[in-house]
Amino acid sequence: MDTKFPRFGFSLDANVAFTTAVNRQFELDQIRAVGGQIVRIGISAGQFGVVDPIVDDALARGMETMLCLYGTTAPRAVDTLGHDVAVHYGNKIRYYEVANEPDINGWGADQYADFVAGTSDSVKSGNPDAKVIAGALWKGAGLGTPTDPQHFVTSLCTRASGKFDVVSAHLYDNPLARQNWNIWDYMLYWGGTGYCDNGANGGNARQIMNASGAAGVPIIATEGGGALTAYTEAQKATWITSGIDQVAAGQIHMYMVYEMVRHSPSGYSVLDASNVQQPGYTAFQTGTAKYRFKRSSVM
Repeated sequence: MDTKFPRFGFSLDANVAFTTAVNRQFELDQIRAVGGQIVRIGISAGQFGVVDPIVDDALARGMETMLCLYGTTAPRAVDTLGHDVAVHYGNKIRYYEVANEPDINGWGADQYADFVAGTSDSVKSGNPDAKVIAGALWKGAGLGTPTDPQHFVTSLCTRASGKFDVVSAHLYDNPLARQNWNIWDYMLYWGGTGYCDNGANGGNARQIMNASGAAGVPIIATEGGGALTAYTEAQKATWITSGIDQVAAGQIHMYMVYEMVRHSPSGYSVLDASNVQQPGYTAFQTGTAKYRFKRSSVM
């Protein structure tokens, strides 16, 4: 398996694990066709039977799978899931993300950091070469609140230092819009033009990590794009193009779009409900074709 970091991919809806083999393979074929190198799916205890086919089908297409341990969950205690999953998949899986959007699912920042530390130990006891991804962050209760990304990243750097290899966020919307609601501004440095670059509002996550001994830890997007409830298909395509450009610019090390096939009426997908290609499909394909020769050597 390639030792370098995949750059582009798709986050899969949980329903993919329970669809037919034909539908699952169609979706993976489409992801590969547009230049996807990795897919992401959640896994909880007792789900090997439904996740194994996704992992195997992705590998058969030359793609990796990232597993989001526990998926979307309320606060819980560390258990053996990380170890069990790492042993089960062995060298088939390199990347393990710890829970989905903890900042909007009842976790406190310190509580989540402690969970990452324990879960990382669990994963690496099963596979010492595994890469642990912390975060999967959205915007918490908003900028300046105890659940915003800055607080979560600060806790990770202090209470789980050395226990995570990557920080992830859900970088939806337009990377180039400097707005106080923009998750891109919360996470990344933009040269003093954003709402957190100047140190106000706790600084941005990248600055916090750099000042806390985690300057070498990449930031990635494990979800991105946009929903039809907020944007047109044309706007979504623009955000996808701009998100891919942030990989090329070195702002982030991976960009994953949610999702390929439409599993919900919110309209995040780049295929419509009839599997007709939308502008975001072409935007992803064009963007990855431009940069697909590039893979990060960070990890």
